[in-house]
Amino acid sequence: MRKYIPEIVWQILFKLGMFLRGINGFIYLAVGLMLFFVSVSELNHITLNVLSPLLTDITHRTKNIVGLYIFFHGVINIFLVAGLYKNKLWAYLISIGFISSLILMQLYNISFHYSNILLALIIFDCIFVFVTWHEYMYHKELRDFSENKECWVK
Repeated sequence: MRKYIPEIVWQILFKLGMFLRGINGFIYLAVGLMLFFVSVSELNHITLNVLSPLLTDITHRTKNIVGLYIFFHGVINIFLVAGLYKNKLWAYLISIGFISSLILMQLYNISFHYSNILLALIIFDCIFVFVTWHEYMYHKELRDFSENKECWVK
């Protein structure tokens, strides 16, 4: 696949995906915090007509559990993007595992409640996993090459 797509295209796709995942992480962080500090009635008022049908039966405990899930989802995304930005090989593999588990969860959810937005997220996540795998292999080969080069120099 590398032969057909120039490396600069892979780099741009990866950096764009990382940027979007970082923004996503900060949005999730903010929404998770909002769910902790806003009451259920205020939450229904804030969301107005967009999400109010989904929030009619939400309880304080449910709101806190969802808030905790969304908050930590954002924290993990930001942490992984920071690791990817620093080219840490562990961050590539953990990101692939984390996003793959999210894809499985999203596929389970879409099987019960179809949503074009969820489908778009699944497609974006699949592309990001593929591009992240490519970047992981690229940086691993660079690291292996530099280690072998050091062995020859010694």
